Amino acid sequence: MRAIKIDAKEQTITEIDITEPYPEINHAIGADTIEIGMTLGREFQGGSDDHLLYCDEEGMIKWDEGKFTEGFLWAGELFAGSGVVIGWDPCSGEEIDATLTIEDVGKIVQFTEMGKMKEVA
Repeated sequence: MRAIKIDAKEQTITEIDITEPYPEINHAIGADTIEIGMTLGREFQGGSDDHLLYCDEEGMIKWDEGKFTEGFLWAGELFAGSGVVIGWDPCSGEEIDATLTIEDVGKIVQFTEMGKMKEVA
């Protein structure tokens, strides 16, 4: 299934293909555990589908401990480490192909480093 990876360390946004969200999202962002950091409704991005932003469940703990030195802002919300955006069908609860484009995500994401993140937090 089509997903969008937000790589905070490399400061890139790329398309990835995943078969099983778990553990492939974990592997893609280098996280032992993941969580839904944000639910992105259609009205949010003007798209035709809902999306989920997955992030490292322990990202902010790792940030506080200095294990992450990079992250990103998504519409003003702070995320430590990297993330993955995937489509979501709210009726079935199933993950589906992301319909957002890399350009769509690029307009929303702002990469930042630890010193700048502390100013925002």
